[in-house]
Amino acid sequence: MNIEQLKYFIQAVESGSVNSAAPKFYLTPQAMNASLRRLEKEFGSELLERNKKGLQLTPQGALFMEYAQRVLNQYEQMQIYLQEYGAKKENVAGDGGWNLLKLFEFKYIYECTILYYSD
Repeated sequence: MNIEQLKYFIQAVESGSVNSAAPKFYLTPQAMNASLRRLEKEFGSELLERNKKGLQLTPQGALFMEYAQRVLNQYEQMQIYLQEYGAKKENVAGDGGWNLLKLFEFKYIYECTILYYSD
């Protein structure tokens, strides 16, 4: 799982369909749907019901949506914090800044995964 997949999932749910969400990420609906299916496979749960009316969250999908929104919110806050920090400390992070972002992303996703599977 990665941040982009969480963005795809949230946007697809909020849009009500993959067809309307995909162009916002310059993706084809097929590519976005494949990414969402990989996400479902990774978590071993059907997160979305797909029908002619669009997308509906399954019970597992509703729980996943809650965590996905938290993770994305934390990720965006972390980016803001690090950008502000970088503005105060010119070039302190250097190339390590990107690695630091990935470390925070991994740590938070790992913690959320543990919470998700601990129930």
